[in-house]
Amino acid sequence: MKRCGKRAVCLVLAIMLIPSLSCAEPTVFIEPYTQNSIPGWAKDLRRAEIISLGSMPFVTLGVTLGYSCFRYFSNGMDAAYFPNPFAKSSDSANLNKSEQLGILAGAAAVSLLIGVTDFIINTVQRRQEIKRQQEQENGSVEIIPVTTSPEKDFSVEESIIYTAGVLR
Repeated sequence: MKRCGKRAVCLVLAIMLIPSLSCAEPTVFIEPYTQNSIPGWAKDLRRAEIISLGSMPFVTLGVTLGYSCFRYFSNGMDAAYFPNPFAKSSDSANLNKSEQLGILAGAAAVSLLIGVTDFIINTVQRRQEIKRQQEQENGSVEIIPVTTSPEKDFSVEESIIYTAGVLR
């Protein structure tokens, strides 16, 4: 029995060591991501996904409270329908399966709406930024000469300050 146990331990150690020895030198070199390797729409879509999934617990709580308050007031403020979103079971909350599924479907719809709204806002902002950058690149430079006033001649520094103050 002892001999068999030693063999099993040696076999397990050999199985654990062989893969680590064969992977000592990496054969594949992975390039790190660069600024432009992921397109903007993919970043916006990922952000919308994170916001949708992240808002789900809070939206579920809000929809549950809203539905419970609706039920409470629609049943004449009966104590049996008092809103309790933290009930330990659906029996104590008096919610049947279709009501629970309705709450989850409503919460999922509102969370998805929040994510889609964020996606649209970010897409519009990204397009406006691109348009603004293109206008700056394609725009022409206009030089406005500073006229000298009869009372005082401006130096170069003063004319720059004067021009900057006028343009702002």
